[in-house]
Amino acid sequence: MNRAKKELFVSELSKEIENVSYIYVYGCGNVSSEELFKIRLDATYSDINVKFVKNTLAKRALNDQIQPMLEKTSVLCFGSGDPLNAAHVLARYEKEYKGRFVSRGGLVEKSLCDKSMIKRMSSIGSVDGLRSLLLGVLQAPMASFARVLNLIAEKEEGN
Repeated sequence: MNRAKKELFVSELSKEIENVSYIYVYGCGNVSSEELFKIRLDATYSDINVKFVKNTLAKRALNDQIQPMLEKTSVLCFGSGDPLNAAHVLARYEKEYKGRFVSRGGLVEKSLCDKSMIKRMSSIGSVDGLRSLLLGVLQAPMASFARVLNLIAEKEEGN
C-alpha cells in the first residue's frame, strides 16, 4: 500500500469511528481465516463493524487512550448500536477460541474500559433486555393490585 492509499485509509477509518458508541480491541493470534469469517459474519448480523487493521495505521486513526491496546495482531470491533449486545456477541467467540481471540479493552461512550469490564458487560445482556426487566419489575405491583381489585369485584357480584 503506498503512502496516498494509507492516508486515505486512515482518514476513512477516522470518519467511520468518529461517532460510534463503542470500540473494542481484540487480539486474534492463531485464529484461522474460517474462524475470522465466522466472527465477522455474526458481528455483521449484530451491526458490529469488524476491521482487521495494521496497528501503525490504526494508531493514526484512533485516539491516545486506545493506542496502548494495539499490539501484535489486532481487530477493531465498533458500532453505534448497543455496546452490551456487542460485548455479548464477541465474548461468545472469546470463550469458543480460548486464548486465540482475546479482548484487550476499548472505549464505551468515550470512556476507557479494560478487558474485565467488557467481560462484565457481556454477562449483563442487552440494553433492551434490561429495559424489559425493569418494566416487568415496575409493572408487577400494579398487576397484583389489579388482580386483588378484580377478586374483590367478583366476590361482591357473587353476594
